Amino acid sequence: YDTSSGNGICLMCKRNGLPITIHHMIPKSEHGKSNKSHAWLNGKENLLKCCRPCHSAIHRSEPNSVLAKDYYTLELIMKHPKIQSFVNWVKSQTTKGYLSSHANRRKAKNG
Repeated sequence: YDTSSGNGICLMCKRNGLPITIHHMIPKSEHGKSNKSHAWLNGKENLLKCCRPCHSAIHRSEPNSVLAKDYYTLELIMKHPKIQSFVNWVKSQTTKGYLSSHANRRKAKNG
């Protein structure tokens, strides 16, 4: 399981060519409260490759404690009503504007 960032396919909205982020199914802030092993928490089973818009939607949908308890797999995340609604909407959005604004922010940051 490649955990590098870069452009790819979001496993949530299935859009291609967007910068990919890594979401921890059980958020790092909840690792100490989890009954999962250290190896599992830091392994590929706890990682989800998704674009920044989808990653942000996950964290807007519920607090980390609820994500860890109730939404710790892609299948469970995709059943969340707010996520379903967001993913249905974002799939219809073009990536052109996002990619150009993302590139401009990176240029400004790296200056």
